[in-house]
Amino acid sequence: MTFNEIQSGAKSEWEALEQTEKPRILAEVEKRLGIKLGETSPDLEHTLETVACLGCCALAPTMVINNEVYGQMTTKKIAEIFATKGDGN
Repeated sequence: MTFNEIQSGAKSEWEALEQTEKPRILAEVEKRLGIKLGETSPDLEHTLETVACLGCCALAPTMVINNEVYGQMTTKKIAEIFATKGDGN
């Protein structure tokens, strides 16, 4: 599984989440992947990066894994996704 992007579809919505959800969401993904934002795992399977826009504002905040979009992300949803994908703790 390659983790490509985590971000919001709308800058204004992401800015609103900047102080509350973004740090928690990124921390959860970093914990599960064992890498920090901007890094790639030693086995080259995972890269964690942000992007400016995915064009799906209504789903913000969003995450893309192997071209599959996941919307309205929370730390709980991240745990569920990683459990389904078989990666993470």
